[in-house]
Amino acid sequence: MFKLFVQTLGCKVNSYESDALTDCFRERGFELTQDYAQADVFLINTCTVTAEADRKSRQMIRRAKKRAPHAVVAAMGCQVEMNVEKCEADVFVGTKDRIKIVDEVVSLLLQRLNSLQSVKASPSIDRKSCDYQEYGSVVAQDSERAFIKIQDGCDRFCSYCIIPYARGRSRSRSFENIISEARMLSASGYKEVVITGINICAYGLDFPGESVSLVDVVRGIADCKGIHRIRLGSMEPMYLSKSVIENFSGIEKLCKHFHISLQSGSDRVLNAMNRHYDTGFFKELVLEIKRLMPEASITTDIIAGFPSETREEHEESLSFAASCSFSKIHVFPYSSRKGTLAEQLTPVVSPEIIKSRTEDFLELARLSHQVYAMSRIGCQENVLVELREKDGLLSGYSEGYLRVYLQSGDDRLLSNVIQVIPEALFLDGVIGKTMSYEVVNS
Repeated sequence: MFKLFVQTLGCKVNSYESDALTDCFRERGFELTQDYAQADVFLINTCTVTAEADRKSRQMIRRAKKRAPHAVVAAMGCQVEMNVEKCEADVFVGTKDRIKIVDEVVSLLLQRLNSLQSVKASPSIDRKSCDYQEYGSVVAQDSERAFIKIQDGCDRFCSYCIIPYARGRSRSRSFENIISEARMLSASGYKEVVITGINICAYGLDFPGESVSLVDVVRGIADCKGIHRIRLGSMEPMYLSKSVIENFSGIEKLCKHFHISLQSGSDRVLNAMNRHYDTGFFKELVLEIKRLMPEASITTDIIAGFPSETREEHEESLSFAASCSFSKIHVFPYSSRKGTLAEQLTPVVSPEIIKSRTEDFLELARLSHQVYAMSRIGCQENVLVELREKDGLLSGYSEGYLRVYLQSGDDRLLSNVIQVIPEALFLDGVIGKTMSYEVVNS
């Protein structure tokens, strides 16, 4: 039996796709190993969203060839797609037809077993492909929550982003296959599923003559018995509307946690980013969510030090972000990507200033999260209990994605959604007590 070692860089979509390919290898008789020294195949899923991710991807491939010289080193993903001529792996594919990598790996392994000369396999990248690649039902590796990928690619071409070039145009998965996977995950015991994709709000827009949307997907998954909670991945504000938010508010199983990417709180910078909305539109979305779902948690992404951003615009962005009362802010220092429009923008912000502006937003992120956590003290939270920490505490996440700790020795709480009252701030979240040991039936 051949042994497979897998390493993944990047987003939740990459993690899902790594799980999918792992399942494909298992079907061919491979056994997953956590020890790369035992591996016959070293599979690397790469990322190129930032220059650092690109560097780590190349480094990971080189290290694999040194650490496991006997193994077939296989690479796939966004970094390979954008650097196909320079890939040093034995076998590689980009972001299209990833499943082909299984056949190519098996072929190369058999060649080596037969003492034939090993040659680098040619890339299986079809840049003209516009169909969603179906992997079948995928059991995610997360212990308590599972991921369902519903879409790939992006049509937005934000000026700083390389992903549309690496992933291609937006492509939606069939509704039937999504619901089939949700039912399989429910039957496997998962109580929470996360809807993921590159741009999940664009779901269904590429279906000619059909009227199906992200809202329909959420409702379809909500109808699956055994699924207690549904969580949405990152969303782009330009696709959201008051009617979409109103529909979300009426779906009981949907976690009232919305990650909506802002990227900048300056209208001029948003225009330079090619984001197709302004701060006024974004603020209306925030207010509408809070009006319909007062306890909702809203999180976001911010890019610090975008080219041509002035000090005044940075301060404007900080002020706007603070006014939105985000429960969490993910801060990304700007990273230039070759081939994007932002690469040509001037003046370029110096690395020192980018670092300083990043630190400003990180401080705002810390304070915003603390304010949100304090606001939940004394309030009832439904918590999916996920694990027992090293110090003996139980922990899990609320619907608003706030980490909640519990002092309890009862392992029956694990893997269940229970009612908790937070009592105080603790570590990266809050600590509280259970209202009851009765499982919440959503």
